[in-house]
Amino acid sequence: MHLVDAMRRLVRGGKWIPNNTQSGGCLWVGKDGVFIDWQAGSQDIANILARDAFAGIPRDPDTLCDLLVNAGMLKMTKDNARYWSITLPVTLESRDGMVRLAKNDSIFPTGYDLDQFRSVTLTLDMPPHRTPASTTPANAQAPKPHVAAAVASEPPDDGQATSKNKPRKANPPIVAPTHQPEKAAPVAAVPPVLAPATAPCA
Repeated sequence: MHLVDAMRRLVRGGKWIPNNTQSGGCLWVGKDGVFIDWQAGSQDIANILARDAFAGIPRDPDTLCDLLVNAGMLKMTKDNARYWSITLPVTLESRDGMVRLAKNDSIFPTGYDLDQFRSVTLTLDMPPHRTPASTTPANAQAPKPHVAAAVASEPPDDGQATSKNKPRKANPPIVAPTHQPEKAAPVAAVPPVLAPATAPCA
């Protein structure tokens, strides 16, 4: 088929470089399959066939897509649609209007290594940068309060039911003991010293 031959020439000539935005970003290869941005890719195919002077080749993207679908060259989506949506690697850009080849190596030269793209994921349903709303397990338990806080919140057990509105009795004030001055020891009386009596001179 002329359409397949034109795509092979685009790959072989370096116009379509897999996963390369600098070459136009038309061809994307990953473990999900081989995808072509059909709006741009169909024009590349039509230009090649026009240069080869093929008469009667349509230029409408949908018409060219139908020709490949009828030939069994493209894979339909699960909803039986022609065009796919993918998420580009690295940039995570979402791109619509992609066609997917039914056979990955159908437009590549013989011996072309497609295993080098096995690490590339072109997500078809949900972009990989989306995360679940919550990562908390459903059976996770809330942390227990601190033991000291739990003990402090318990009312004192005085053996009687008390109301939380009942005022507590005030503790009696602590009176510091008064200091008693020490009593002085009694001092013994000292007898007076008498001068010796002198006898009169004869």
